[in-house]
Amino acid sequence: MMNGSVVVQPEREPGLGSVAWRAWLAYTQRASAYQTQVILSLAYYLILGPSIIIARLFGTRLLDLNPQARRSYWLERRPMERTVEALERQF
Repeated sequence: MMNGSVVVQPEREPGLGSVAWRAWLAYTQRASAYQTQVILSLAYYLILGPSIIIARLFGTRLLDLNPQARRSYWLERRPMERTVEALERQF
């Protein structure tokens, strides 16, 4: 019986499975960083870029960047119908 003494186990060397797992995690982190860059670049150049070019060809202004001073930037909307059907179709 030990009175108040603590038994300290010597540190074990990591096993082959632990070393392989840490190496796999390091690899997947690096690979995911590259993969994220590739996916976002493809989305930008293949989806966002052409859609903006098409919108400009059709004359759509996606941002109102008119430099003229205005009294208000509020957009006029027609009044809503005051019926139950109109309330059920909110969008």
